[in-house]
Amino acid sequence: MPGKPAIEQAHRDHLGGKSAYTLASKFVREESDLFRKGAHGVRYTRQAIVIGLSKDRRAGFPLPLQKSGRVSEKTRHNAMLVSAKSRMPRTKPVSRRRFAAFTRAARSQ
Repeated sequence: MPGKPAIEQAHRDHLGGKSAYTLASKFVREESDLFRKGAHGVRYTRQAIVIGLSKDRRAGFPLPLQKSGRVSEKTRHNAMLVSAKSRMPRTKPVSRRRFAAFTRAARSQ
């Protein structure tokens, strides 16, 4: 989940009429900072950028899909699903077992 400061900054920019990529830059910057600190299991900068864009979509900010020639159809489809999912309310919380497994895996990377 993106940090609260990134969401607040992006929300202010959204109200100010900034472009979608300016909003996404807040999340990408946050992700690249985590990558530099080594707090992530990210191996490449490009991977950190993609995670930041995904966080932007999940936070519910409008971000256009990538052009069809630049990325695979699977990637475009996943981005479309994440965008649609961000507009729907979450029905049930993540189970404790799944959350514990996720945090253990994140720590081991």
